[in-house]
Amino acid sequence: LLVESFETDAWRKTWQEISHTESKEIETDPKLVVTGRRALRLPFTSEAGDTGTGWMHYWWEGSDEIYLRYYFRLSKGGDWRNNKLLQIHGHPRGVRYGPGAGQRPTGFDTVCSGTGVGGISGPPWTRVMLYTYWPHQKGDWGDNVLPNQGVQPKINEEEWTCYEVMVKLNEVGKQNGEQRLWINGRLVIEQTEMEWRKTDQLVLNNVMLSTNTSAPPKPGEKRTVWIDGVVLA
Repeated sequence: LLVESFETDAWRKTWQEISHTESKEIETDPKLVVTGRRALRLPFTSEAGDTGTGWMHYWWEGSDEIYLRYYFRLSKGGDWRNNKLLQIHGHPRGVRYGPGAGQRPTGFDTVCSGTGVGGISGPPWTRVMLYTYWPHQKGDWGDNVLPNQGVQPKINEEEWTCYEVMVKLNEVGKQNGEQRLWINGRLVIEQTEMEWRKTDQLVLNNVMLSTNTSAPPKPGEKRTVWIDGVVLA
């Protein structure tokens, strides 16, 4: 569905909605690129606050099962306690937006499986989860599904990390939905027997690059995330 390594400026049209365009830069230093000759550079500033460098949306017609792979790199010495990265969203066919954060899904309106990085302290940063909105979540603000495969992730600064996410929606009336996260090829999170939806009109149709952060840089400080090698299938 999508292959994006930011090798040309066509990405500015491929992603149908891009906020804070001034904060979306292209990296060409070969020491800071993981695939090809370019990567996306996202510089955080104190002025931007918790929105980080804003967001980007890619929509398609919709799928019942989706795989998303991407690479990211964190700059040295930043406060990465809670930073969102790429998220998979679902909506009814033809719909692009859901009710928003803090709203419990009904099985007819939206789902979300989001990735990011964080921790109490670091590096390495060890708080990894699938930020999950689904009808059976425990609270209004979604479930933080943590590593459950006997692997404690450690995200190092100044090196590329590969995240691979799969989401499989359930058949209507059955609890056979799934989601998984692999980090650098190792299965870290697996959740099965999920009822994501109550209608087959609800499909996966959006990838959002979110840079929301709970710890913006202090005045005079700056930190950066690089994104590269995005594949959606």
